[in-house]
Amino acid sequence: MNKIAYLISVMALLLASCASEPTTDPNIAACQGWASAVCTAQEKCAPFALSSTWGDASTCEARRSAICLATLRVAGTAANASTVSACASAIKAASCEINSIIETLPACLPVAGSLAAGAACAVDSQCISTYCRITAGVPGTACGTCAARAPEGQLCYADSDCQGDLKCYATQSVKHCMARAQIGEKCDDTHICIAPATCQGTTCAAPAALGAKCDVGTKNCDAGQGAYCHDQKALCTAFKTAKEGAACNLINGEFVKCSYGLTCGDLKDGIGTCKLIPDQGEACSSGDNPPCRAGLICDAGLCGVAKFSSCK
Repeated sequence: MNKIAYLISVMALLLASCASEPTTDPNIAACQGWASAVCTAQEKCAPFALSSTWGDASTCEARRSAICLATLRVAGTAANASTVSACASAIKAASCEINSIIETLPACLPVAGSLAAGAACAVDSQCISTYCRITAGVPGTACGTCAARAPEGQLCYADSDCQGDLKCYATQSVKHCMARAQIGEKCDDTHICIAPATCQGTTCAAPAALGAKCDVGTKNCDAGQGAYCHDQKALCTAFKTAKEGAACNLINGEFVKCSYGLTCGDLKDGIGTCKLIPDQGEACSSGDNPPCRAGLICDAGLCGVAKFSSCK
């Protein structure tokens, strides 16, 4: 082989090597890190909730990561890999006491975009107000409008209508944005305990442990750990689980939940039947509740990850 031919072959090998190296996308890495933080926290603090909602931590991470990546790819969003990574760090440092609201930590709130109130939007971080209100359709397929979030004490329809980590809570059939309180803090008609804590007297208290006595009024057992307050026994009792086709809901005083991938449907006299929920790529109907498994939406008759199309 002459010198020129040798150099050409070496260059070809170098080019081939470079071409085979994967392109590093900071958004992918950030979303994977965020999903891992969220799912790890849930697996630690509410394992029953994770297994019944997602099946396992790996599915939770894969689907949450895909949702995160889809939101970062929306044109005009102010969210980016750095903001997502900052949220992940905050979640890792959070305690189980606030696991149910970890995605409303200050570092995890939407960042302000550039769209003014009334502008068409798909995700919160496109808007100056940090809120894209979607009143019809499924987020991920439907468009909304940029709107202001309601402060404490104002009317609301859902938690997303409220500022920060405020809770949209109904008192006398009217919903208002209310402050949330942690274990040990005061609770009343305007301060709602962060689940699974419940208001015992005037103080937010940790949930009763499995097998312990519970308050049938406040239902102070930890559902995320797989427990409910048995109405007759007044004890925190483990949920029973049922397979496809089996009976579910309240049966002879015992609460029976469907296993992952199933929903309790066709209720008759308070008892239903566990039915399959469509998975990714399977046919679905937007009229069903839920139409698809967690982390997926029903779009054009098939379950898949939200695409967050451009809205104009």
